[in-house]
Amino acid sequence: MPVIDKLFEDKEFGPVRVMRNRRSRLIGLKVRGRPGKYGERISVTVPYLMRYQDGLDFMDRRRDWVRNVLREQDEAAGKAAADGRAMISVRDGLPVHTLVSDILFRADPELSGKVTVRGSMEDGRLTRTIRFPAEWLGAGGSVSDRARSEMLKEVLAGILRKDARPYLAARLAELAERYGFRYRRMTVKHNLSNWGSCSSLGNINLNLNLIRLPKPLCDYVLLHELCHLRERNHGPAFHSILGSLCRDNLARLAAEGCQEASTYLSSPDPEGALRKAVAGWMIF
Repeated sequence: MPVIDKLFEDKEFGPVRVMRNRRSRLIGLKVRGRPGKYGERISVTVPYLMRYQDGLDFMDRRRDWVRNVLREQDEAAGKAAADGRAMISVRDGLPVHTLVSDILFRADPELSGKVTVRGSMEDGRLTRTIRFPAEWLGAGGSVSDRARSEMLKEVLAGILRKDARPYLAARLAELAERYGFRYRRMTVKHNLSNWGSCSSLGNINLNLNLIRLPKPLCDYVLLHELCHLRERNHGPAFHSILGSLCRDNLARLAAEGCQEASTYLSSPDPEGALRKAVAGWMIF
C-alpha cells in the first residue's frame, strides 16, 4: 500500500499523483479513464527511497505513451456514453436506466442553488427525476463545475444504492441457492475500480453500478464472485466452473424471453463474451 503521496500539477496533463510505496521495487505508471479523488488521471508509484521527481521524470520520458492512452480512453468513453454504458458528464435530459427504474436529469430554470428528486410511475415502471438549476449548465450544455457535477453524481449514487441493495441481495441469494454456494454476507459499495470482490472470509462486496448493467451482465458478475468462494484465483478450474454456470444461467434467461441472453448463449465462448461486454461498461 502507498504510504506517502503527493500531488503535482503538470502543464499538459493537469494533476499527477506520485506515491511512495515500501513494497515497490520499480517505478509504475498508471493512466485512468476517469479522474481520481484529487482530479488526477495519472498516478506514478515509486520505491520508498526514491524521490518524487524520479517518478515525474519517468512519466515525462513516456509522455507520448500517456498522451496516446488518454486519447484512446477519451474516445472509448465517448462511445460508451453515446451507447448508454458510461456517464461522463451531467446534462439536461441525461437518462440513466437501471434494472428496476429509470432516472432522468432535468435542468430547471426555476431552481436556484438546490437539487430535488421526485419519483413517478410511468407505464408501470418507476421513474425518478433529478432536477438541478439550469444556471449550472456550461457553454457545452453540461454541468462543467466539478463540485456541482460531483454533487449530482452523489445524488445519483444514492438512488442507485437504494435500488441496488434489495435487488442484488435477492439475486445473489437466488443464484447462490440454485448453484450450491454459501457466502457469509453481502455489502454494496460505490467502488471506482471493480465491479465486485470476494474476501477470504466468504464476504461478497458488490458495486452499486451493477444495477445499471443488463441482467445477463449483472448475473455474470454475481456468478464470478460466487465462483471465487471455491476457486480463489482465475485459473482453469475457476473458468471451467464459471463457464458452465454462465451457460446454464443464460439458457434460463433466454427461456424467460431475454433476447440478449440468447445472443450471448450463441457465442462460442459465452463466458468470454460476457466478460468482454462488462469491460465495455464504465463505473462512475
